[in-house]
Amino acid sequence: GRGGVGGGGGGGKPHHGGPTKKENFAKTVLEPAARGELQKGHQSGIPHLLGRKRKGHGVHDNFPGRESDDLLEQMIQQDQEAAQALETGKQKKGHLRLGTAVAGSAKLSDVVKYIDDPYDSEEEYDEMEAPMSMEEFENHPRVEKDDAGRYSIEYDSDWGADSDADDEPPSGPPGRRQRQEYNPFVADPEESFFFRDMCDFSVPFHPNLPEEVANRPLPIQPHGSDLDDFLAAVINNPTKYCEDHGGSEHPESLREAKPNFPPNRVNPNFDFVHTNHKRFIYVENLPHPTIDGESGDFENPLFQHEVQRTVQRLFKSFGVKAENVSPASLTSAFIGFKSPQQRDEALATGPEEKILQAEPIVISKAESGDDDADFIKTAASPDAVIKLVNLPPNRSAGYWSHNLFPANTEVGSIYGPLSTENICMISPTTALVKFESADKADSAVSADVVKTRLGELSECRIRYFKAKRELVLKGMTGPGKLQEMFVKGPRLVVDGDAPSKDFFLDHYDVIELRNLHPKVTKKDISNLIQPFCADVRDVDGSVEFVTCAEGNPIGRAYVGFDRLGEIQKVFETHNGRMTMGDNRIFLRKVQEKGRRKNLARESRPLRTEEELLDDLNNWEKHVDPDDIEMILSTGIKKETLDNVMRTIRFSNTSYGPYDQAVSKERFRADGDRGEEYREFIKVYIENLKELLPTKKNPGLGYEALFFPDEEVDVSMITDPVDSRKKNAQEKS
Repeated sequence: GRGGVGGGGGGGKPHHGGPTKKENFAKTVLEPAARGELQKGHQSGIPHLLGRKRKGHGVHDNFPGRESDDLLEQMIQQDQEAAQALETGKQKKGHLRLGTAVAGSAKLSDVVKYIDDPYDSEEEYDEMEAPMSMEEFENHPRVEKDDAGRYSIEYDSDWGADSDADDEPPSGPPGRRQRQEYNPFVADPEESFFFRDMCDFSVPFHPNLPEEVANRPLPIQPHGSDLDDFLAAVINNPTKYCEDHGGSEHPESLREAKPNFPPNRVNPNFDFVHTNHKRFIYVENLPHPTIDGESGDFENPLFQHEVQRTVQRLFKSFGVKAENVSPASLTSAFIGFKSPQQRDEALATGPEEKILQAEPIVISKAESGDDDADFIKTAASPDAVIKLVNLPPNRSAGYWSHNLFPANTEVGSIYGPLSTENICMISPTTALVKFESADKADSAVSADVVKTRLGELSECRIRYFKAKRELVLKGMTGPGKLQEMFVKGPRLVVDGDAPSKDFFLDHYDVIELRNLHPKVTKKDISNLIQPFCADVRDVDGSVEFVTCAEGNPIGRAYVGFDRLGEIQKVFETHNGRMTMGDNRIFLRKVQEKGRRKNLARESRPLRTEEELLDDLNNWEKHVDPDDIEMILSTGIKKETLDNVMRTIRFSNTSYGPYDQAVSKERFRADGDRGEEYREFIKVYIENLKELLPTKKNPGLGYEALFFPDEEVDVSMITDPVDSRKKNAQEKS
């Protein structure tokens, strides 16, 4: 314990161990106050004390019964009577005259007990300790979030209310604590706004608000830099609790990847995104629409309507209508949902049909006047090129080289294999294929085995992704205007448009690979990139595949680089294109958002194995060799000191990773790399020298080996040999 009885300081007898009887706060303070007895020196009664006591769950929530409201109103009235009684001298010594109890209400002592222990059962306590998650709160049908990130809650008169209750809900803005009509402690109107919640328990938070919603802590709303701004933001919080996280984030941790918006993907209009819908899904790989057997362009509203009808049919079980679909291209679209629950159910279940049969793939001889003339010129003859129309969209030349005439099949043994150089994609649904001769091309156009294979390939597997509105920097807020404030912009970002936040921050640079074969692995990509990296590639941690909502890869991946300049080597060597087997893949550097792209960044150290081992084991280079020799002369072994230094290095990150990091990540940015560890070694050796026992000064540790009245035998001590003094004496 500390100084006195019960942990108090100063007075009382000192506590030398063992149990000490402490005062019981409930018996000495709360229970006498509940009986109306005043403590010595107190100027007001227990109602006043309760008015300043932190709110209990039951009273604040009007739970378990409405009688708590009446009782607390009575307590305020009693407090006023007590104050008047004290002024007029009608108060008896040591006692407080209480008013007549309201019929049906509990004793004041019961209310005190209930405020101290407001939970009826362990289950209710557990529920209070673990409120709904933030995702569940945002997905609640009554919760809304505006563009500025502020939450509001929609209330119905009967939502969460007791059917037998006749009380009217409090007036005023829903979800906010109501302004009290009378406050015995506050008279100023401005103070009544800030202190009403502290002093008035008679008005519940909201009688129709479910517990799981009311107990959800929310991030505090953006506010000004003054204390009044902070208090107003707390009071106006739509739930009972708010939270705020402070800290100074490292500039590196604020970097953000810039999403890549494909030029052929049309974003929905402003009303579709901002006004009509709250959650979104992006669907692609739809069959190319045709009208009367002809394909059109995206500018034709009839073809856009066909896209809407297709998506509506796929997601009709989730209430999707044509007006909830915004075509992004002739083979993709955005779906808008009114609530988060609808979107989450659609993502979890997916479309009613996962595979659609597109228009049959049409095969014919190519015509040089209508198609890519340069590609046809590279063929053995113009007649050796065929044309495929109505192909499933968003398939690369590499995909068709492997799947048009696959190996180990009958059609592949006759017309395969093909390479990417034999295929030219002139549109997402049209391709040219060249053969080694005109006879082989003529045979492919008329062969039944080819038509059967094209029928198998005309299937479109629907892919769908979560989409969300892009966050746009609006300005700075918070104390000192140092905190960034974002609002939702009009553009929709699809999962996969940018690497995940953690993956982007974990690497110095990131590139995107496109047109990957569906069966490519992280190991294949790592082997492809390894020649450009100084360190051995982290196979699992430095490759991130882009997948759809079902978890299937879509032929794209992000690759991270750990060191400055590695990504430049890749582009200088390959100029944005690489070959993996027979497949040509395309490279794109992931850009950073504009406000952070000029951040000065430092390259991490690159040391050889010999340098690393020397830095780990050769600690003696940081101290005077004569000091080490003096310590070893006392019998301390060198291996012991080595183990001490190595243990400190591994167990304390201050002398390991943080000390070896780049300047902005070290504890002292102005210091040199490894400076903390060097200073520790010097201080350690100096302190060890001072603690070494000598015959003249054996030290407390050595003296403790003998009894108090026993003479200290210093003959067993070997004085440390300081070679510097010895050499000086010899010279003199």
